[in-house]
Amino acid sequence: MPLSDIIELTGGLSVAKRKEAYRNHRVFFMTPQTLENDMKATIEGKADILDVNRIVLLIIDEAHRATGAYAYCNLINYLEKAKVGFRIVSLSATPVSKLDCLQAIIDVLRVS
Repeated sequence: MPLSDIIELTGGLSVAKRKEAYRNHRVFFMTPQTLENDMKATIEGKADILDVNRIVLLIIDEAHRATGAYAYCNLINYLEKAKVGFRIVSLSATPVSKLDCLQAIIDVLRVS
């Protein structure tokens, strides 16, 4: 894959630049909040920023944060509601303190 297919996106970039990036690149490095905001705006019809059907793999770093209303949880819910066929790779170097917490993360991230 050429380096030109890869881009870092931040919420500090204008919507227009992020929209252009989603159309012209294949791999994105970003916070989950940036993707969540863009996905939410698109799904709710507030802005046509990205095509959620192009999302085929979601790599989650710091998976131990996937609890409650954290962006990772919302992203997965948005993708499932859009009936997008996608896979998830979840990474974490931080163990949870209680097994109940681990089970909640497994459930949210659809670990199998």
